[in-house]
This record gives sequence, C-alpha cells and structure tokens, in this order.
Amino acid sequence: MSRVGHIVFDLNLSDQCSKWPEHSNRFDLAVICETIEHLPTAPEFTLLMLSSLLKPGGILLVTAPNAAALSKRIKMLLGYNPFERIRFYLQNPGHFREYTLSELKGMGQTCGLDVVAAYHANFSGPGKRIVHNLIPSMRDGLVVLFRKPAP
Repeated sequence: MSRVGHIVFDLNLSDQCSKWPEHSNRFDLAVICETIEHLPTAPEFTLLMLSSLLKPGGILLVTAPNAAALSKRIKMLLGYNPFERIRFYLQNPGHFREYTLSELKGMGQTCGLDVVAAYHANFSGPGKRIVHNLIPSMRDGLVVLFRKPAP
C-alpha cells in the first residue's frame, strides 16, 4: 500500500481542467461535505474533477444543505430571505447557491456518475424530527452517493 499525501487544490479552479490535480493513484472514495454551495463555479466541474481521481467503481459521497428545507420555507412564508447574502470576505464568501436533492442527483448524472443512494438527511436537532419524519423532503440536509462506472 502506497502512502498518499494531502492533495491541495482550490475547488474554485475546477472549471479549468488544465489545473486539475494530476495524481498517479486513483481512489476508492472521495468525500465532499457541505462545500459545493460555497463555490461560484458550476458544481459539475467539481464533481468531474473529483470523479477523475476515482477508480472505476469508486464512490463519491456528497453532502449539502437542502435548499427546500422546512426552516427555509417558513422564513420565506414570513417574508424573510432564508439564504444569506454573499459576504465581503472573498476567502469565505458564504453560500452562492443551495440545491435540492433532484438537482444534486441530476448534476452527478450529467457528469456520468451513477446514483447509488440519495436521501434527505436530518442534521438538525431533535425539535424538528416529527415534521422531518413525516415529510423527508423538508429535512435540512442532502446526502448522495455516486459511483464512477467501469469503462
């Protein structure tokens, strides 16, 4: 088993294929959690870049906040924008865009990835679990497992 060091890459550069990390190893698993909503580039570029580092049959685990969560729907009903404004600080600008489960699944499929599992996750505290169990699509988080198909 060979040791692999930390791969440093600015995901904001995912739209520039020539800058993707070149690595001799291919991986069984890549994980990107609570990140794609922070990127100003199309998430497909990031998914493609991560997929390029996977072995055939490798898994890509993606988690993200749910744009259609109950808490956000309630804020909208009350006249408040549930989405934060872009921040002044360029190194941490906040969320550019949140997605729904169908959008996230579709992005991976556009990139040639197979959906192994996809569900709405209950990342919030116990106070919201009753509604979340009745209507899973209103849970706060999204989880999708993609598989890179064999050639």
